[in-house]
Amino acid sequence: MSLTKLKPKLHIDLAWMQRLSSAHSLFKKNRDGEWCCRCNICGDSQKNKTRTRFYFLVKAQSLMVYCHNCGYSHTFYTYVKDQFPEYFDEYKKETLFGHFKESEYKDTSFNEESILTEINETKRPELEPKDYQLCKISDLTQNHPARKYLTGRKLDFKFNELLYTDNFKYVVNQINPERALKLADNEPRIVIPFLDQNGKLFGVQGRSLSHKSSLRYITIMKEGCIDKVYGMNTMDVSKDIYVVEGPFDSMFIDNACATCDASLTKIERSIPNGNFVYVWDNQSRNKDVVKYMDRAINEGKRLVIWPSDGSLKQDINDLIINGMSKDKINQILLDNTYSGLTLKMKFSQWKNV
Repeated sequence: MSLTKLKPKLHIDLAWMQRLSSAHSLFKKNRDGEWCCRCNICGDSQKNKTRTRFYFLVKAQSLMVYCHNCGYSHTFYTYVKDQFPEYFDEYKKETLFGHFKESEYKDTSFNEESILTEINETKRPELEPKDYQLCKISDLTQNHPARKYLTGRKLDFKFNELLYTDNFKYVVNQINPERALKLADNEPRIVIPFLDQNGKLFGVQGRSLSHKSSLRYITIMKEGCIDKVYGMNTMDVSKDIYVVEGPFDSMFIDNACATCDASLTKIERSIPNGNFVYVWDNQSRNKDVVKYMDRAINEGKRLVIWPSDGSLKQDINDLIINGMSKDKINQILLDNTYSGLTLKMKFSQWKNV
């Protein structure tokens, strides 16, 4: 790697990586553009104290970090901010933070924080209530923050189905007035409609467009509706139905739905006779995920077990953002669906990685 071809920001990141290397056990260079050490976040392998599964990688003129053990994955900027707050202000000054756009300091393919920062700096236009209370994403201008955010997440093909509101409380009030009382006025959100098998609305999920919001997602059901299930109006019950946690993830999977939390098997309360395949996030270190999966296996369910080599430690939407095709995602799910004794063996291998 020729240092003369590196962007100034990457030069500085590499210098800071070396400066912080003493805080990383067994830090070493593997090859040009790749360094590794033991993970400060999860502690790395407890059985083998010489294993180094935390990586610093140069990717598209950016320095990224990734742990093959716990799945922590961020830009170096975010890593310093999260793990070395005592140095963060000095680091920001050295990277000439005031002279470049914040997006240059993060993942150049897509980064939520940089887009949401831009959203928060964009003054909300003075509109009449009828103009902004609810509209399709496809009706927004090309530069509208909600449209840009979804474009970044590769969800352009859903512009006619996803909605936008400049006042989420107004929308919720039409569905569940009691829940609306607890919400702030005039909060802009992307709105994901929940439709039943007859195409009738029974709930919504709002995705915040403010990095200051304490709740990125708020899911509201009509009074009397219990289960939060997205995708019921599009699923074919005669075929395998893939069940995931997040609505955005489900949009890239053929014949899928989302439960909005890790309790995936609750879908069976709404559709008792479905042919379900459960797809939990690839989080082998998450005790709750492992518990849910173990219970489903003991109940004889079919599950997707992600490859145990740690190569896909990302959400489905993140895999798409980073270049994987929708067809490839669906093929991975098909190839890694298991049941019975094979499922138990694959699960045992996966959770011990």
